[in-house]
Amino acid sequence: MATPKPADDYFNGFTVFSITLFLIEIIISSIVKEKYFLGFYFWLDLISTVSMITDIGWIMEDLLGDKGQRAKNAY
Repeated sequence: MATPKPADDYFNGFTVFSITLFLIEIIISSIVKEKYFLGFYFWLDLISTVSMITDIGWIMEDLLGDKGQRAKNAY
């Protein structure tokens, strides 16, 4: 809300970049750390990383369709 609509592309790009880095970290941690893979922190990291997908604008627009646009216009 604080930036113009064209700035969304930069935020979406930064979010995709962040998700990529977090996934790389999960993969490396799974290889290097003992008992990390499929452990509590693995699932915590994976769920938090996957939840970031909803922060990507074009994905949420596809999921919500017109409903998302109507919700934005309601305010």
